[in-house]
This record gives sequence, C-alpha cells and structure tokens, in this order.
Amino acid sequence: MADPRDILEVAVNGRRFTTWTQASVDCSIEQADRRGTLAIPRQPDDPRPAQFSCPIGSDVEVYARDETTGRRDLILTGSAEGFAPSYDSGSYGITIPLYSGTLSVVLSEALVGPVLQGLTRLGIVRALCAPHGVEVVAGEGVTDSDPIATFKVELGETAYAAIVRVTEPAAWLVTDDASGRLVLTRAGADRAETALVLGENILRLGGPGIDGTQRFSEYVCRGQRAGDDQDYGAAVAEVYGAATDAWQTRRRRLSVDPDRQTWPAAAKARAEWEAAQRAGRSVGFVVDVLGFRQSPGGPLWVPNLRVPLQDDWSGLDAELLITGCSYRSGGDGCRTSLTLAPVVGYLPFIPPAAPPRPTRRKGGIFADVSAYMADLAGAASKAAAAAAAARRTP
Repeated sequence: MADPRDILEVAVNGRRFTTWTQASVDCSIEQADRRGTLAIPRQPDDPRPAQFSCPIGSDVEVYARDETTGRRDLILTGSAEGFAPSYDSGSYGITIPLYSGTLSVVLSEALVGPVLQGLTRLGIVRALCAPHGVEVVAGEGVTDSDPIATFKVELGETAYAAIVRVTEPAAWLVTDDASGRLVLTRAGADRAETALVLGENILRLGGPGIDGTQRFSEYVCRGQRAGDDQDYGAAVAEVYGAATDAWQTRRRRLSVDPDRQTWPAAAKARAEWEAAQRAGRSVGFVVDVLGFRQSPGGPLWVPNLRVPLQDDWSGLDAELLITGCSYRSGGDGCRTSLTLAPVVGYLPFIPPAAPPRPTRRKGGIFADVSAYMADLAGAASKAAAAAAAARRTP
C-alpha cells in the first residue's frame, strides 16, 4: 500500500511537509471556509516543541496526488492556525488546525462601509472580500444584478454576515474552493462522472437517514401586497396560498412568511417550495469510498456534484447532491466521506411572474371624467351633424 503522505501531499511555506501521521480536510456547500487537521508526532531526537515544525501562521497547501498519473489537485489553500498538544506515557504529539484562505472573511469585522452605494450584488461581495485579499468567483447560475442604491454594513458585522445578507435574496450558496477563493453558486450545477454503487465503490453507508420532525402535513403562506383604487380590499390584504406533504401523516401545520409582497400564485409557490425544501433537508446519508477520486486518474470527489446512488441493500436508487466531502489520510489509507442529500433541499425559491395589474388611464379619475366628457362632446357633435343633414334633405 502506498504511503498516505504520497497521496495526500502537504506543503508548508512552499516546501513539502512529511512529518505528519494523519491528515484531513473537510469542505461543504454550507460553509465558506474549508478546514483540515494535521497530526504531528514529536521526534525522539528533536529537543524542540513539536509545533515549531509547522509554525502558526504558516502558508499551507494540501494536494491530492494520483498514484497512476502523478497528477496533483489542490484541495485546500490557507494557513496553519494554532495547535493542540496531546501525550501519554509512550508518545507525544500535536494536532494543528488548517483553514481556508477565506477564514478572515468569515471571522473579521467588515472593513468597508458603513454604506456602499451604486454597486451590484456581486460588486458588494467583492468589496467586502477585497480588504482580505480574497478573490470572489461567480459560479454556475450566478448572474449579476442591477446596482443596489444603498447597502448598509451593520456596526460590528462580519464580512461574511454582510455577504450572506446581500446574497440571500438571490438565493446564492456562499462557499469556498480549493484555491482559498469565495465562491457564489447554485446547487447541483454539475454531475459526477461515476455513480456510487454497492459492491463496486461503496465501502460504508450510514445516517443520519430520514428525520420527519421538521416536515409538516400543511404549509400555509399568508401575506399582503400594495393596492390602489382599482385593486384593493381582501384581494390585496388577505393573500393566501397552501401546500401539503402527504408523507407526513400526523397533522402538523406551519405558517410561512412570504418575506415580500405576494399574490395568490406566489403564495402557493412559496408554500410548495417550503414543503419541498424541508422534505429534501430531512434526508441525508454518508457514504465512504476508497481514495479521493471518482476513478483512477479521474477527477476528485468534490461538493456540489449530483451523483446517482444505487444501494440494493438499503433500497436506495436516486440521484443525490454531494453537500460535503471529508478527505482522510492515515494509517488505514486514504478515504473520502461523502455527505449526500436530495438536491431539492438546496434549490432557491423563484416566485412566478407577477400578474398584470388592472389597467388605468393616465391621470386617474380625472382622466376618466375627461374621457367621458369627450365622449359626450363627440356624441353631441355627431347628433348636430345628423340634424343638419336632415334639414338639408328635401
């Protein structure tokens, strides 16, 4: 069996680092800073504390190397942050946490503002990341918007919290990539090249499984919208939409806030989306596979891929979304744990187009009166012309 350190390579300050015994990297579409660990033993002939072999604040890169082709793919770019010592009567070592280059965006107070004006949604995210030297990548399905007149950064708010606030209306996922960049994307933009199949590449399958505690039999969305003198009353003040989840046989109702002005079709769509999103988030599995790649010499397993899962023993045959990957390397070799869930749990809510508003003449009621008077004048003119013609007739 190959040395795990030849498959998972760690570079510290630009030089390959080989004194570790176990290493891991975790990444997910639900977090903006991937994290890892290095376990380092103390060498018997080394009088120095073990942490000096990987100083705090060191630049760190972690690569997955393919044994057959020698190809190296980044899985983390960031820094070493702190250490945790551990020892017993026979050994001494430390564990060093590793973080993505996006960590400063996640932890630091926003260094811009307090008001950003005339920037697009994507422009605001880039402005918030720029002081930390973090590049922003617009992934599949992310399109820029019209400029936002004014975006206020709250006092003491982290850059990440402000980013979440500005991207939420667009339903963008905020995550990171192997190069330490902030990534804005949509769920399930790409598909895996390899299926997960029992008896072929699945080493282990586990939970959490299915949890129905956050699923409801009825979803009700109530809201309002602005009216006018031709669109008013209950039609605008008591907008209602509903959906059901037949899987939940216990009667449970959840009221949903539309978060914006709404109309019947949008309220119904919002209730249906809530039911589908909760159904998707109620299902989850973790699958372990050997190595880090979908096939020898192939691409890495990475988050945000759709992948078919076929497990006859569990009765599973569905396309699921890889929401997270945990790469592990140590004494038992190299493995990847894939966290899977239905993609519907991560799709954005897109309201239907607003219905056309009742047509009105310019000028409101006065225009209506003017038109009426003009009609009367026209009718009178026609009547006068007809009377004159009648008088001329012999």
